[in-house]
Amino acid sequence: ESTCTKAIDLFAKALEQKPNGVEALTGMGYCHIDAKQYASAFSKFRAALSDGVVLAAGADQQVHRRH
Repeated sequence: ESTCTKAIDLFAKALEQKPNGVEALTGMGYCHIDAKQYASAFSKFRAALSDGVVLAAGADQQVHRRH
């Protein structure tokens, strides 16, 4: 069993706890690349980036509210 096979299971468990977890989505993306599953990798990276943009926008709004 490869390292990525074990890691995918752990990433899936992490996503059960935090469905949009950027770290788990990114890790899964890299494992999909390792397995040459490029469409799945793209999907995971896209989800991670989408969530990261939302988080950044939310953080930016918090900064503006403080001023």
